[in-house]
Amino acid sequence: MRMLILVATLCVALFATDLAGAFQASEGGVDLVTIDVRDKDLREVLSQIGDQVKVNIVVDPQVEENVTLTLEAIDWREALDILARETNCVVIEVSDRLIRFTQPPSINIEFQDAELAVVLELLAKQSGANIVISEDVQGKVSLTLRDVPWREALNTIVKTAGYVVVSEREGISEILRIVSPQKLTEQQETRIYQLRYIRPPEQYVAIISDIEKQAGSLGTNSASETEEEFTLLKALRRALSPGGEMDFDVKTNSLIVKDIAPRLDDIADIIAEIDVEPALVQVEVKFISTANDDILETGLKLDDPNTPGRDGFRLSARGASPSSNFADLSGLGVIPDATSGVPIYNGSVVSNGGTWPFDIGNMQSIGVPYQALGVLDFTQTQLLVSMVKDDENSKIVQQPFLTTLDNYPSTIFVGEEVPFAVQNVQQDQNGNVTVSIDENSRSPVNVGFTLYVSPHVIPGTDMIYMNVIPKVSTLVGNTSDIPGFDRFRFSDPGSGTSAFIDLPRESSQTVVTYLRVRDGQTAVIGGLHTERRVEIESAIPFLSDIPYLGEAFKWRRRQADVNHLLILVTPRIIKSSDVSEEIYQNALREAERWDYFKEKYGEPTTSDEAETEGEAVGSAEVAPVESTEEGR
Repeated sequence: MRMLILVATLCVALFATDLAGAFQASEGGVDLVTIDVRDKDLREVLSQIGDQVKVNIVVDPQVEENVTLTLEAIDWREALDILARETNCVVIEVSDRLIRFTQPPSINIEFQDAELAVVLELLAKQSGANIVISEDVQGKVSLTLRDVPWREALNTIVKTAGYVVVSEREGISEILRIVSPQKLTEQQETRIYQLRYIRPPEQYVAIISDIEKQAGSLGTNSASETEEEFTLLKALRRALSPGGEMDFDVKTNSLIVKDIAPRLDDIADIIAEIDVEPALVQVEVKFISTANDDILETGLKLDDPNTPGRDGFRLSARGASPSSNFADLSGLGVIPDATSGVPIYNGSVVSNGGTWPFDIGNMQSIGVPYQALGVLDFTQTQLLVSMVKDDENSKIVQQPFLTTLDNYPSTIFVGEEVPFAVQNVQQDQNGNVTVSIDENSRSPVNVGFTLYVSPHVIPGTDMIYMNVIPKVSTLVGNTSDIPGFDRFRFSDPGSGTSAFIDLPRESSQTVVTYLRVRDGQTAVIGGLHTERRVEIESAIPFLSDIPYLGEAFKWRRRQADVNHLLILVTPRIIKSSDVSEEIYQNALREAERWDYFKEKYGEPTTSDEAETEGEAVGSAEVAPVESTEEGR
């Protein structure tokens, strides 16, 4: 007996394992399913799909089918359609989370010039449906149908004859009326359709087309413009009959429609297809900027500190041109003046001989200022022994993330606005000068990080099509007293006055791209690698060529600047509250990891103090709810 129970338990476990292994949710999300079944009961297959996608699938009692099917990573709704075709069933979507699987009777009929009323009565008897035929329904039809669902056959026959089918449901019963279009115009109904997710464009929207003005600029739309831009409203109005009317209530986001029943049903079907819950998408962008600056200086450097260039030993000579053509006949080494006979040198009186220490034997030259001609001049030469090695590395990581709804453009700006002015000088006819200061047309400058994203989840897949524009901007000016600004000077030639103006100099890194990324995967959307190497070698000729000893007369400088920028993007579809909770907890842990005060001092208050404070000022709950701000 125990052996029998054990064998039965193993069989049940193996069957459950085999059935569970046949159904797998794709890694990209629970919307995609993989099915691999062999002669399995349709109810069990649909039950497994419903458990994976969190949807209630109800199968009618008369449906008894087995299915053999293999599908790989397919949307669960497409999988239901394929199963319905394989088993001759019909999928009826009662609501977002309730789907009915039914198997309507199929009919096989053939008529030649038969009365329309007779054919419709036969369809009612074979299908068991409640069909009411108006007295003005007349005509003859010829048809041949094989294995066609009765509802599809009914709609085709009635439409071919020029009549319409009106469905009226009271409770669980459904009655189908066959009437003429003319009579329906006299039987118009009024229905209210409240839209749940689709809304018209907001009256106040962020101007995000210009990335420079993403920080808080607003545009306005009037109520008439808002209704005019509501494309769904225009599409539904085209679906009305000639006598139909439609109004839209902005406050309740509802459509009030007056029309015949078939057109009202068509409008309801259109709304059901379009007014679906949009996906919530989180886009994370990571800027990784690294810089490596290496400097190596070695050797002896002879340089003139008063000159910007490189210098070494210099031999300079000054030659004086004589002011007379008379030769030096005095034997004193000077040229006498032609009139007075006084010795001259370049138009001025000079002393005889050189200057110490180059006038050896002439004691009068001691203490006389250095005035010798054509000698080596070392007074402006500086000897520098340089042995420097500098290695500087830096890394900047910016990691903003933004959560928005599917198909809604959003932007985030973190930084500051730096305003700057322009000076206007005007002079009237009397010569009076008027000076005014106005804000520059380019003011203010947004300094910081700006991220613009517009995600679009491709239906039936876990792929996301995105337009991403990240931008990092900083002020790099350095010639003004204001950090980040450059100073520009100008003067008036007529008055001789000068003035200056300080303007910002901005350095920015911007990427504008369109890409398609799978849910949860990271893509590289841009990068820049810059490498600059400079090598300078200064040497004294001849001396630097001496073996071994010549190294003392050389100076070398090697500098390498390597900058690398990498931009990564990771989108994620938030499909459930569990995923939203996980993202919230990860963000909270990341914030706590960088919280200096919490790490040093611990929690700011105890639980009792927090409860007392909450009772005094009102409680506040932080929860990872799905955002409805839509990134505006």
